[in-house]
Amino acid sequence: MADTFRLSRSTVINAPSKTIHALIDDFHRWVEWSPWEKMDPPGTLQKSFSGPAKGVGTAYAWVGPKTGSGRMEITSSDPDRIALKLDFIKPFEAHNKTEFTLTPEGAGTKVTWAMSGPKTLMSRIMGLFFSMEKMVGPSFEQGLADMKKAAESAAPAGKTAPKPPPAAKPAAKAAPKPAAKAKSAPAKAPAKPKAPAKPKAAVKPAAKAKPAAPKAAAKPKAAPAKPKAAAKPKAPAKKA
Repeated sequence: MADTFRLSRSTVINAPSKTIHALIDDFHRWVEWSPWEKMDPPGTLQKSFSGPAKGVGTAYAWVGPKTGSGRMEITSSDPDRIALKLDFIKPFEAHNKTEFTLTPEGAGTKVTWAMSGPKTLMSRIMGLFFSMEKMVGPSFEQGLADMKKAAESAAPAGKTAPKPPPAAKPAAKAAPKPAAKAKSAPAKAPAKPKAPAKPKAAVKPAAKAKPAAPKAAAKPKAAPAKPKAAAKPKAPAKKA
């Protein structure tokens, strides 16, 4: 029986290696895909981070009712490979190494997740009843499937490799531009429509003037006075 073990799983992700590398290189983002983040009931997994925010030296410790307790630290971080030191404390002690390798695969990236280490007394005893492949293999497969979803949602398929620019077409002769028209003053905003005037009260027709009462006919003037009778000539006086 070998004194060491190695377990690995692979998948192809339709995303650039840079996008996948960012999911692994930052322990704060493991919650997006790691199967161990979902093993304990919500709110029961205690996590602590130390060292840099990401990359070499960053560390992550955990304590959970099902996952037990342990610590892992990134020991190397390259564009195509990330290595970690993995230390289990409970339920049993073990010191293993984990690595992720990223290699181009068609239009995407092949990701291989592997774990290796010495076989402890406990692992030997457990190996008599359980297979490491059956115990841990499904967790690796689930983790890679969730990593695929997270990476592909961040970088849609088909955008992993830049397409060569199309051949430049001969420049068409530009038609002469018409003389620029004088800029017209900016149109004023249309005035708000005035409220319709209230209809004026209908003008009452002027009352018809009553016909004036006929004037009394003028009385006829008095008839001209009769001419006086001419005085009779007096008789000449008789001489004495």
